Amino acid sequence: MGEPHVVVNAAASSGSQGLAAGVYLGANPVDLEGFVVAMSPLSGAVSAKWTVDPTAQGDGWIALAEGSNRLFLAGGKDRDGVSNECLGASAWMVAVPLPLINDPMPVWAYEPAGVEAGTGVAVDEVDGVVYFVGNANGKGVPMACTIDGVCPD
Repeated sequence: MGEPHVVVNAAASSGSQGLAAGVYLGANPVDLEGFVVAMSPLSGAVSAKWTVDPTAQGDGWIALAEGSNRLFLAGGKDRDGVSNECLGASAWMVAVPLPLINDPMPVWAYEPAGVEAGTGVAVDEVDGVVYFVGNANGKGVPMACTIDGVCPD
């Protein structure tokens, strides 16, 4: 945040933390990194950060939602970094505990087969469901997991 080559795709708040997620482009436009930060509500100073770079290609977050003391992230990994399509990439949905701390251990992760990117997420705390949407071969795909990470195959 506040650096060149940072794209913030989503923001939310949780308790006393402002949260933002996106993609760090860096000096190498092919090897993108995903990030999530927690910010002070008064100063905007970053109080916690999680950077992920699981592949040598494009990785990042497109959407986030907060619920049940967790932060749910939707995005993708292994994008070629060149095309506007995400063909060949893998959608990646992750839950991390809140409040956000530096380098949290994910509670669970979901990589739905055949889906190139997770593009949206919403939490239904009453029914205990996390809804995701994504793209698969240029078509929108709805998905759902339980808050505890039970997801379809």
